[in-house]
Amino acid sequence: MILRNQIKLLLSKTEKFVQTDIKYIAKGGFWLTFGNVISLLASFLSSIAFANLLTENNYGIFRYILSAIGILSIPCLSGINTAVSKAVSEGFESTLYLGLKTKFKYGLLASLASLILGGYYFLNHNTVLTFSFLITAVLLPLMEASYLFTSFLNAKKLFKLSAKYSIITKISTTALLVAVAYFYQSIPIIILTYLLSHTLSRIISLLIIIKKNKPNNKVDSKAITYGKHLSFITFLGQISSYLDKILIFSGIGAPALAGYYLSLVPFKHTQNIFNNINILAFPKFANNNFEEIKKTLPKKVLKLYLIIIPLIALYFFIAPYAFRLIYPKYLEWADISRIFMLLLMFYPLTLFSTALTALGQKNKLYVNTAFYSICRIILLVITIPIFGINGAIFSMVATYILSNSMLIFLFYKK
Repeated sequence: MILRNQIKLLLSKTEKFVQTDIKYIAKGGFWLTFGNVISLLASFLSSIAFANLLTENNYGIFRYILSAIGILSIPCLSGINTAVSKAVSEGFESTLYLGLKTKFKYGLLASLASLILGGYYFLNHNTVLTFSFLITAVLLPLMEASYLFTSFLNAKKLFKLSAKYSIITKISTTALLVAVAYFYQSIPIIILTYLLSHTLSRIISLLIIIKKNKPNNKVDSKAITYGKHLSFITFLGQISSYLDKILIFSGIGAPALAGYYLSLVPFKHTQNIFNNINILAFPKFANNNFEEIKKTLPKKVLKLYLIIIPLIALYFFIAPYAFRLIYPKYLEWADISRIFMLLLMFYPLTLFSTALTALGQKNKLYVNTAFYSICRIILLVITIPIFGINGAIFSMVATYILSNSMLIFLFYKK
């Protein structure tokens, strides 16, 4: 009892310093962070296993297919996830069903695109990529639609339950993938395992959640329109997120893509853990007014750097030793991973984007996302063919600087 009171006192004092609902973050953030830490460990072990079990060429092909899937999934309307989360947090819980129907229907366009891509590789006598994209065509719409269960849980602030399903899904799918990679070197079989395991686990999770947390009958009919807007805003972003991998695979080769991907792993996984802050902030922003957020947000952003800066410094020290231990085939990529980790300095600024999304500032989101994506696509298309991997690095750093400058300008622009 004494310890509990002391913890409550400490949280209350901390709230005054950071001007944030620390009790809410401590309660919800613990489960989100715990779930993401387990997910990080599973992905980390998976990257170690694949980097050592597969040849550099096969691992590069695997990463190329997943990058292509990222672009192919654009018709699945990723913005619906955010729109459903917003609607559910406002009490319109049956918007979940409308979101599922919409995502699956538009996801059929993703299937068509995957079939066309598979046909292209068939004509070029590449059976590995042909079968991989035929498998993608069958499973992608179901996999993308069923992931809406996380939007429902996070909107309802059921972070513990969300973490539970995330942990079970990640551990089971990762274990299965590593086992398949150990016994088989066939990329189509690995892709089938990846897509099928994720699809089934998400569908099962969705059905269980609907049964246990029966949504009310309220539907926000405007949510789908908003979701389509968000999807339109982000479609260039999805292309730009995966374009570097596509260009590296096409222009430099699969082994280079394998090393490039592994150099991004530490930054991307760390960024995913910090993304809990945005998930927690979204419902808070959605139920607040713009003027109040404008006053309090900058101080919160600045204080995040008390965590970010020491973390980057620590990684700079351990990076060479880590690569020697876990990625011995890719030692030359350790220094590049350090450069990518520096991009974590921009992460606290994503709270400005989360606030704009939660408050429905569609025009500003359009401008910022389009600016980021266009800058990145142009830079990638120009620099990678000329400078190779160095071009990809320059493009990413330059885009982060330009886009975050634009984000802050738009946030304060009346």
